[in-house]
Amino acid sequence: MHPAWMIRICLLLATISLSACGGPDNADDGGAGIGGPSSDDGGSTDKGPGTDPGSDASATDKAPAPEPIKTTVLPGKGVELDQGSLKGLLAVGAKAADARKLMGGDGKTDPELKDNPFVRVHAEFDMRLVFLDKDGDKALSDGDVLNRILVGPAAKAKLGGTSMAALDKASIEKEMGVKPEGADTIGTASVEYWFTKGLTATYENGAFKSVTVYAAQKVIPKADIEYKNLAIGEPLSIKADLQNGTSFAALEGELGAPDIIGQENRLKSHTWLSLGLTVLNAQGGDSTQVIILIRPWLGKLKGTDVRMGSKKADVEKALGKAEKTKQEQGQTLHLYKMKSVPVINIPQYLALIYNEKEELATVMLNYVEAR
Repeated sequence: MHPAWMIRICLLLATISLSACGGPDNADDGGAGIGGPSSDDGGSTDKGPGTDPGSDASATDKAPAPEPIKTTVLPGKGVELDQGSLKGLLAVGAKAADARKLMGGDGKTDPELKDNPFVRVHAEFDMRLVFLDKDGDKALSDGDVLNRILVGPAAKAKLGGTSMAALDKASIEKEMGVKPEGADTIGTASVEYWFTKGLTATYENGAFKSVTVYAAQKVIPKADIEYKNLAIGEPLSIKADLQNGTSFAALEGELGAPDIIGQENRLKSHTWLSLGLTVLNAQGGDSTQVIILIRPWLGKLKGTDVRMGSKKADVEKALGKAEKTKQEQGQTLHLYKMKSVPVINIPQYLALIYNEKEELATVMLNYVEAR
């Protein structure tokens, strides 16, 4: 097996997950607010020549009507732009060249994400675009694909009939037409998911922070993690095994096309970013040998209350301490032996990775040490 490759994929997933849950920084409007700066006339009541400050004419003066909001967030599809020179559908799945043309440029990278070239901030529109590196050159290029779009409260856009500035939990649920299909808490942020509609809403200390638009998913990632069997439970039933794991074709039929299909030498990987799921085969085959899970996977370790984000102490209360740890690519894997490969007696592990807050961040099923 290739443990280093597993860690590299985990780090990729974690970066995308962070950008999806963090939401864009609000555009800096210099403190002016949505309506723009108000002029300070030093308290003067002079309205200009020919106008009596006490007359009815001044009392009936009205501010210009606000410009109607036309840009629309479309769950599962993208953002229909209609703002000044920005016009057209910024679609999930669009090529980077087309997104650049619509947005009038690539935007800026985010220092908080170590200037990841595939996360682009358009602060003036309070939008953030996340791309996938399709050609493997580790730089944003024309053929890379837009995977998700984050839109913040300062954007001159609307979800349904509600402006971004007016959105809250109640109005988002109303516009979506159904209750969330899942929810999570990440630090001070709370997240609500509509996986099958292609939208996630993020709140910070209860206040709306962003919506994320991505391709609608065929399933909701809340099946139990049957860690003792190195599998994911019903209704998905995904098995990790060196010889008889679930086929990639069967997974594509059930989950839809993966966001990323990777191959280097004999290692193959399929990743569904919006589910937090990667499957690997390290021997050139087309079946699942290893399963990797991160957020937004919502399922628990079967028979426990352990899930993504659980504290290490709570995990160890449920599972006991790991049998051993192993360092890979700057990460510490906590290994629990579940069984062994028949005949050759190679240990097969449940491997757990915690973040800097000692919260469960990654679950690997059927981790096998390199030999």
